[in-house]
Amino acid sequence: MVTTRLTRGPAMSVSSVRSDKRLGVSLTVHRAVSASYAERLWCLYESCMRPVSGEAALEHFYDRAVFDSLVRSESVATLIAEEGDVLVGASLVTNDLNLVPQISPAFFRGLYPSHAARDALYYGIVVFADGRRGAVLSGRLMTETGQLVAREGGVLLFDVCDRKRSSLGIDKHASNIARWYPSASIDCVDRQSFFAITLPAPAEDRRFAACRNEARPLSQQVSIDLEAEESIVLDEGLEVR
Repeated sequence: MVTTRLTRGPAMSVSSVRSDKRLGVSLTVHRAVSASYAERLWCLYESCMRPVSGEAALEHFYDRAVFDSLVRSESVATLIAEEGDVLVGASLVTNDLNLVPQISPAFFRGLYPSHAARDALYYGIVVFADGRRGAVLSGRLMTETGQLVAREGGVLLFDVCDRKRSSLGIDKHASNIARWYPSASIDCVDRQSFFAITLPAPAEDRRFAACRNEARPLSQQVSIDLEAEESIVLDEGLEVR
């Protein structure tokens, strides 16, 4: 068995990780995969991820151009699971946070400055596996990805929507994986909430009388309490009841 480190900059294109006899798959780490591998990865990714792309408010399904830019980058390690010649799963991880769509690298660097200083913040971009293996192979890929990051003494970052977090028991699974590694810990570092205000009918026009204030200097603007039942004096000579 040959182990692989997630070194920064160009690295060997393919290196053996290990075979999992229980799952009947081999696991290899690739950087800057070939065009033919990128095509195979895209076909599996699309079949796994497109059907569930509508299950969260934030779109996590990458289009082909973004996907190819990730798997063909020297800065992204792609852990690939194959059953014989058949590709059955993969995970993508990188310590170049600027490559990851829809995140703020500065946020994570602020949380872990010492790790950021040595490029030891790694983002798990996506994990996907064919339907026959599902959660079992996905968990195996996550564990192996964690091992790659642990060899660098790094922090593995990832995100999941609330729906998946509850339905798949992500907290429990992530905690179980963390227990594999000495002195590991896991934290939820941020959450994004999407709100919906249903508005079946417009408010009374008087509620918007305060808009008259917008053209006035701030010192002359008057705030109003929309819940107040008494008269609201907006300015001299104008009263709203």
